[in-house]
Order: sequence, then structure tokens, then C-alpha cells
Amino acid sequence: MRVVIFEDNEIKYIDVKDVLNSMGITEVTLVTNAADGISYINDCLENGNVVDFIISDMNFPLCYGVKPEIFAGNWLVDYFRHNKIKIPIIICSTMSIDFDDVYGCIQYEPNTDLWKDELKRMIQWLE
Repeated sequence: MRVVIFEDNEIKYIDVKDVLNSMGITEVTLVTNAADGISYINDCLENGNVVDFIISDMNFPLCYGVKPEIFAGNWLVDYFRHNKIKIPIIICSTMSIDFDDVYGCIQYEPNTDLWKDELKRMIQWLE
């Protein structure tokens, strides 16, 4: 499976990647801003490389070199909807949110394993 993670926090990225690796998912691409992520995904689509799902934070920079934007995840979801890109998105954020236009939402809490179990369940449903 090919997974793209939109995340600008290295520790959180490593935590999420460790969960994926524990499930045998090793083709993981990190993007730290929306512009690079959209470019990567569009390249994959143009070249016939399937992206199975996306894990996205809610707050990350829209482009390289700028500060994180609150609810950049909303922008990302809107971009996918507007451009009719049908890749499942899992929101994994420190914020507790409910978002209708995504596959699922997980509240990331680094001091507990509950979020990891929830992420694993969601991924298993995708397989």
C-alpha cells in the first residue's frame, strides 16, 4: 500500500509511520506542506501510481517556508473534493474533530495507545 502523510511534526510523523510499519505498510511518503503534497499526489495520478490513502494533520503549512495554517486540512479536503480526487483521507490531529468529507478522524494523543488502535482499525477497513 502507498500512503502519503501530511505532517510537519517529526515526532508525530514517526509515531504514525511506526503504526503503519507495524501493519506491514512500508511505502510511506512524508510531505510537510500542502503544495508539495498536492504536487506529489498529482504526479502519482499522472504516472498511474496508486495512492491508497492519506493521513493528514489539520495544521500544517500550505507551502514551503511559511508557518502552519490552522485548518489546512480543511483546505486539503476541499481541494480533493473540488478536483474529484477519490483518495480516502484519515485526519489524525491533536484536535478532537468530526469531519464529514473524510474517511475518518482520529485524535492523536502521544501519551496513549488508543489512537494507534483506532488508526489500525480504520486501515484494516480500507484493505
